[in-house]
Amino acid sequence: MELTTESTSFIISLGASVVGFADMTNVRSGTNCSLPRAISMGIAYDPNIIRRKEADQKSFHDHQVDIKKKCKKF
Repeated sequence: MELTTESTSFIISLGASVVGFADMTNVRSGTNCSLPRAISMGIAYDPNIIRRKEADQKSFHDHQVDIKKKCKKF
C-alpha cells in the first residue's frame, strides 16, 4: 500500500492527472510481457481547450507542447 501511495505521488509530481495500477497475473501470457503489474497514467487536457473556449490554433498548439513536455518526463 505504501509503495502504491509513494508511486502515485511521484507520478503525479511529474505531471500526471490520474494514475492507476493493475494486477496482470491473469492476463494471457504474451500480452503482459510476463510482468505481474501495470501502471496506467493520464494527463488531462485543459477543460477550456476541450470546451472550445480557447480553440484557436495557437492556444491548442501551446497546450500540446505543454503536454508533450510532461510526457517526456515519463
